[in-house]
Amino acid sequence: MVLENINLSIEPGEKISFVGFNGAGKTTLIKIMLRLLDPVQGVVEFRGADLREWDIQALRKMFGVVFQDFARFRLTLYENIVLAVIGVGALTQDDLVFGTAALTGVDEIAKAVPRGYDT
Repeated sequence: MVLENINLSIEPGEKISFVGFNGAGKTTLIKIMLRLLDPVQGVVEFRGADLREWDIQALRKMFGVVFQDFARFRLTLYENIVLAVIGVGALTQDDLVFGTAALTGVDEIAKAVPRGYDT
């Protein structure tokens, strides 16, 4: 058991980080908060409701997480935007992708590279 007797409250708008020794449970706690894992026992509540009652995609869109390990994906610029904004399996949402690219300035990058969004 990595995590036991955890009682944590995070206020709306609060930005926090978890720091500690390897194996202390930081990543496990974040994964439970995002429903990448469910707790073996106990309940995790968000806005007064058990996380298991939340739509997973809606829940995950409310969080920003940077894990200590990372992965590089051999994807195009377009596909990276889709994964960041829409999620896996939604590669047909052109309006949302191009709108997001324009809002973030990524459209300028796409214009500057040889194959645009297919880079």
